[in-house]
Amino acid sequence: MFIVDSVPELKDLNDVALLAKEIHKLKCKPRLIAIDTLNNAMVELDDNSASDYSLVTRAANYLRKQFDCAILFVDHVQRSDAAAMRGTGAKRHNSDVVFCSEGKWHALKITCTKWKGGAKVPPFHLLGSLVNTGRKDHVGRTVTAPVLTFNANPKAQGVDGTNGKEQHYRMSKVIPALRLASKNDLLPIRIKNLAELITGPPPKDAKEYATWEANTDATEKRLRRGVFGGRSGKRTTSKPGYLSDLAHRDNEGEPFDPLRFVLPEHYRIAPGIGPMPSDHDDLGD
Repeated sequence: MFIVDSVPELKDLNDVALLAKEIHKLKCKPRLIAIDTLNNAMVELDDNSASDYSLVTRAANYLRKQFDCAILFVDHVQRSDAAAMRGTGAKRHNSDVVFCSEGKWHALKITCTKWKGGAKVPPFHLLGSLVNTGRKDHVGRTVTAPVLTFNANPKAQGVDGTNGKEQHYRMSKVIPALRLASKNDLLPIRIKNLAELITGPPPKDAKEYATWEANTDATEKRLRRGVFGGRSGKRTTSKPGYLSDLAHRDNEGEPFDPLRFVLPEHYRIAPGIGPMPSDHDDLGD
């Protein structure tokens, strides 16, 4: 895979030809050329104009004939209809195949909405994991990106809503807490200490303390279930939980259950660079 940082202006055939020239320099025969996003490549073009989109079609046909490969455009959907592309209907009419994705990078459902000259393929699911790209952004932070693989068990990953709350819990609570622990040099951290970090410091009021203690215990059980899988802290399954890649066993930690949480490198944030994000869309930024 090769990445070109800038997106070509599809209205300008000279700019498209320049992209083709750069690809020829690689001395490779591409099977797929992806433009991400289509909107960024439609500079000064009207997204709702069929005549303007004909310039996009011209550019796609040029690249397709140059390299005898498929051309993929990444586009956005309408806010009112998650299965419909934004802008002119010419986008769909001039496409041979259309796929619609639902969910976030960590758990996606892909549905085929058009297959010219053939039957639509059944929906399938993808599972994402963040990897280090080896590149740095403009402030020197490591750039991560999701790598997608086929997911044979989507229900266990929250794609169909069965475990979506657990996925959100990991992203909105656990990872920011581990980042805070990493910043304070507390990693690896025991389950109980991590639970206390998530629920916050204990209150001084006796009644409030009882509530805090119950919440901490519930959080601890949830973390344990997230590591081992299953529906309780005692019963485990053969399948790991959704937090399994954030924990490891060692000879320290808890005496009878040596299990501590770590923060994988691709989830880390360089110290002193901006606030630690809590929103799950910011993972790895």
